[in-house]
Amino acid sequence: MSLSITGQAVVLANLARVIARAAATGKAIEGELKDVIAETAGGMVAVDTGETRDSITVTDTGVEVGGAAQFLEFGTYKMAAQPFFRPAMDEAADHDVSGIAQATLLGGL
Repeated sequence: MSLSITGQAVVLANLARVIARAAATGKAIEGELKDVIAETAGGMVAVDTGETRDSITVTDTGVEVGGAAQFLEFGTYKMAAQPFFRPAMDEAADHDVSGIAQATLLGGL
């Protein structure tokens, strides 16, 4: 008695397609969340000269902030903290990404 299993190539091709869409979905969500963090932080940061607000940039690796960001975020012995970056990240954590996930992951399957 022998057993023959067919269709492995189709299953593997479908699996590869699902993995590729999952990776694309992760990238799309990551990009959306970085944009949300940058926009939210820019709206929350205390502005004197605007240097810190204007330094907020989205990069391939994340969101970068220059200027006096560390002093504003954590304060100094002369100045109370005026956090803006951590609250922006907290808001991004609550951001609804289901539309992006559905469009990217399920689109065309």
